[in-house]
Amino acid sequence: MFQLGVKYDFIFTLFDNDRTGISLSWLYRRRYNTIPLFVKIGKDFTENLKHIGKEKMKEEIKNVKAYYGIHI
Repeated sequence: MFQLGVKYDFIFTLFDNDRTGISLSWLYRRRYNTIPLFVKIGKDFTENLKHIGKEKMKEEIKNVKAYYGIHI
């Protein structure tokens, strides 16, 4: 994980939307300075795609990036 931070400016995590996934997202944020992607519709990425669709998922990711001031 440390090597990724050398090559990339921003690293996002996308864990399941359950207690374990949320805890791991915050742990990675503290430990590795990653940015968690939280979409609070379904339990995981696949469920989110089914519920809100690909375009809405892209919009959610864009919103997270804007929240952190990332414009790439």
